[in-house]
Amino acid sequence: MPRLVTIECSGALPDGWVPFFSGPLPELGDGTMEEAPWLVPTGPQHWALRVAVTGPAPDACLTAGMPGIRRLQFPAFNLGQDCLPSPSSVRWTSTLGPMLHPATMEVYYYSGWPSVRLRAIDGQEVRDVPLAVAGAGRTPGETLWHACLAMEDVTQRWGCLFIGPHEAVDRPPDGTLYRPLGSCVYVADGECFGAPPPARRSAPRVETLTLHAAALEHTFVVHVVLPRDYDVVTERVLPVVILNDGQN
Repeated sequence: MPRLVTIECSGALPDGWVPFFSGPLPELGDGTMEEAPWLVPTGPQHWALRVAVTGPAPDACLTAGMPGIRRLQFPAFNLGQDCLPSPSSVRWTSTLGPMLHPATMEVYYYSGWPSVRLRAIDGQEVRDVPLAVAGAGRTPGETLWHACLAMEDVTQRWGCLFIGPHEAVDRPPDGTLYRPLGSCVYVADGECFGAPPPARRSAPRVETLTLHAAALEHTFVVHVVLPRDYDVVTERVLPVVILNDGQN
C-alpha cells in the first residue's frame, strides 16, 4: 500500500526563486532521480509537496532527496542545472505518513449468464477476477454482477473481457477490450456507463428535415443525428453540434 510523504519548505527566498526537491519518487517514474519537481505554495513563504509513494522502501525519497532552490523561470529542464542549495533562511521538514487505503474501481456488469468472471489484461499480464451477484438485472432474465478492482493494478494499457460459461467471451463491438475507468463503472450491451443504464435501449437514428428560407428563396435539407437511447432517456439535456455545408 502507498504511504503519504509530505515535504515542506518555509522561509524567505530571493526574488524570482522557488524551492524544489529532487529525489527517487517511485510514483513519478521508475525510482530514479526526477526532474526537480516544484513544491506548491500553501501560504506566505511556505511551500509543500505531498505525494503517495509506493515501493519496498518509501522512505528512500526522504533520505536520498536533494532540496534546493531554482529560478521561477527555469531556462532548461536538466536536473541540477541553474539550481542552488537552500539559503540559511529556509527550513525544510519531511514526514512519512501512515498507510493509505488504495483507491478501488467498482465494476458492475449486466448479463444473463449464470456465472461470470472478468479477465483483466494489462500488457503481458492476464488475470481472472470472479464476479459476485450484486442483485437483479434490468429484465427478469438478467443478473447484475459485481467486482472490486484495485486502481493501483490499473494502468493506461489495461483492458478487460467478460468470460461466461464454456469460455463464452463478451467483447465490445469493435472487437478489442473494454477499458472502464472510474470509481464506479457499469458495463452493459457492449458499452461502459458511469451510471446504471436504462432498461430499454434505442438505436441511434438520422432524421431528415426540409426547411424553406423565404429570405434566401431556398429550401434547405437538414440531417439530424439523434444519439443512442434518445427515445428512452428523456429527462436529460444533450449537447448539439451544428455542421454547416458551404455548398448547401
